[in-house]
Amino acid sequence: LAYMDSKQPKSKGLNIKTLICQWNPIYKDVDANTTKMDVSLKKYSEKDELDVVLFSEMIFTGYSFKNKEDIKPLCSKFGEGKTFEYCSTLAKRLKCYVMAGYPEVYTNEEGKEHLYNSLLVVDR
Repeated sequence: LAYMDSKQPKSKGLNIKTLICQWNPIYKDVDANTTKMDVSLKKYSEKDELDVVLFSEMIFTGYSFKNKEDIKPLCSKFGEGKTFEYCSTLAKRLKCYVMAGYPEVYTNEEGKEHLYNSLLVVDR
């Protein structure tokens, strides 16, 4: 697990304090991955005054899947699911925005499901 904490000197422009989290998740184990990440992020609090926590693509599920059926059980609807819940809790705790890649399922008006590699952004 590697973190880049951008603590650049203040300038006249926009300053955004960002924590970037990249790691090798346990394949298809969202619960274990969120627990492991929570332990890793325990040292951070709202006193760190982070603006954004940025997680990578498919951070809690793993990335490489055989086909749609392989990833479908890990997909969630917009604003729902374990990744959303984890990121929402973290955003509230740290008082910052949290961004994370996740597999999304969307059902259109005709009832057809579409799977997307999406990015969620949770407000502080």
